[in-house]
Amino acid sequence: MSSIDKLTDSQLFQLLKENADQQAYAELYNRHNVLLYRRALRLTSDEEHARDLTQDVYMHLWEKRKTIDIHDGKLLAYLYRLIFHKSTRITLKTSNDHNYFDHLKATFSEGHNDTENRILLQELEESIASALQKMKPKVRDVFIQSRFEDKSHSVISQENNIPYNTVRDNIRKALQRLKIMGVGLRCFF
Repeated sequence: MSSIDKLTDSQLFQLLKENADQQAYAELYNRHNVLLYRRALRLTSDEEHARDLTQDVYMHLWEKRKTIDIHDGKLLAYLYRLIFHKSTRITLKTSNDHNYFDHLKATFSEGHNDTENRILLQELEESIASALQKMKPKVRDVFIQSRFEDKSHSVISQENNIPYNTVRDNIRKALQRLKIMGVGLRCFF
């Protein structure tokens, strides 16, 4: 067998997934840590948040290694998406702009217009749009009001003349549908 640094990301991830191989984990960290940190820094513009995000991604990789399903050598793309979703969640929590798509577009229009970012944004928007189209209209409307218009459950309940518990149940159903569709949920919590 060749030395660990000669293995592909897919091979290293398989070792990590199947055997909790710490050398494989360390090699993946060494290969991608700088790239992920730079990505996080570009997205957050904050060194401390970027470091924390990068560490969170590697913790997630270790903790969820048995359940993560990555095909065709797309580990780096998976890690980039994780950084993206985690940074978006942090930024949305600290930002006055709660409209998710407006925030994403603003982030990418401020000098972050490389091809990769546009592809990731396009994929995310398409995944969300596709998942939303497959939801029942009432579930979709309640979810959009909650997550994209930043309305509270009580406001949605009053405006739509439906019980509070129905609002909560519809949002739960929508989140389950997004999870089934494979859309990253971190951006909606």
